[in-house]
Amino acid sequence: LNTMKIGLLTFHDTTNFGSLLQTFGLYKKILDLGYDIEVVDYQCKSIMKREIPKHFSFLQSPRNLIKDILLGTTIRKKYGALSKFLQNNMKLSNRCDIDTIKQISSSFDKFVVGSDIVWGMDIIEGDLTYFLNFESESKKKTAFSSSIGNPWNAQEKETIKPFLKDFSYIAVREDESAIWVKELTGNRPDVVCDPTMLLTTDDWRKYTYKRIDCGKYILVYFDNKNGDCIRSAIKIANTKGLKVKNINYGLPVNGVQNVKPLSLEDFLSLINDAAEVITASYHGMLFSIYFNKQFIYFNRAHKSRMNTLARKLQVTECNGEGKDVLNMPQINYMKVNNAVEDYRSFSIECLKKLLEI
Repeated sequence: LNTMKIGLLTFHDTTNFGSLLQTFGLYKKILDLGYDIEVVDYQCKSIMKREIPKHFSFLQSPRNLIKDILLGTTIRKKYGALSKFLQNNMKLSNRCDIDTIKQISSSFDKFVVGSDIVWGMDIIEGDLTYFLNFESESKKKTAFSSSIGNPWNAQEKETIKPFLKDFSYIAVREDESAIWVKELTGNRPDVVCDPTMLLTTDDWRKYTYKRIDCGKYILVYFDNKNGDCIRSAIKIANTKGLKVKNINYGLPVNGVQNVKPLSLEDFLSLINDAAEVITASYHGMLFSIYFNKQFIYFNRAHKSRMNTLARKLQVTECNGEGKDVLNMPQINYMKVNNAVEDYRSFSIECLKKLLEI
């Protein structure tokens, strides 16, 4: 075991499957490479506000009370299941916040700012911890597969430029992010895969179980604003005699079976056992590819993510926008799996370079 101690800083405390899956992917790969690693249990105000469900309270309006009973309970159960996965499968540092993170800095030899849209100033609401502003040693500052989402404005660029220039290694997740980082640092960072791709399909299948209705449904995970995913799924299901399952924690959508997976295992099994997947989710797209599903994607938000991915993995023809979804080409998974393998190998080499700096 390498004696170096790594602190992984990312969005880990979450009700979002994608965030937890990418946290685990990077954590597990660094661990497998022989390093001592902990997830930095950092409590970012804006992420907590977005991700952590509020405690149940009777002290709310009757309308909100009914909504909370119907929807809030499920989200709290999901949060409980994801927290349990985090506790059982990863080592966490002492809990810290913006005022106390400096105190744990000395217990790590290197920080890795992980994936997810950790550099999206609109998402972190200006919390510069994800730019390692609390750490003075440049050699301890690295980033792997960080994402920016929406472009920074002029004022944000001024603020973060000195921090980014102080990193000893940066790899980002999208081509666009690489251009934006180069503009501020003068160096083009490596563009690497989402950390979920660092693990193989066999690794991920360990977290699935066989469903009774395996192969009998089309799965929808996230929809775009126009409702293209649901509409397309119903259309295809009607021609093939399949059901439509829609992952949905809000008000039920008509004409489909609304399902509420709580654990990572529930979620991964739903994708693994689907006949096809239609998704406007980045991680929905990734896991459809890992599990070799025929899938169609529609872009929803932070479009650079799906566009980069589709180009890299040669699945641009799976974009359903403006297409006849009943006549989509079959995906050639020999070609796609080779592209995944190449991208994974390249990204693991980048990760090793980061860890050895």
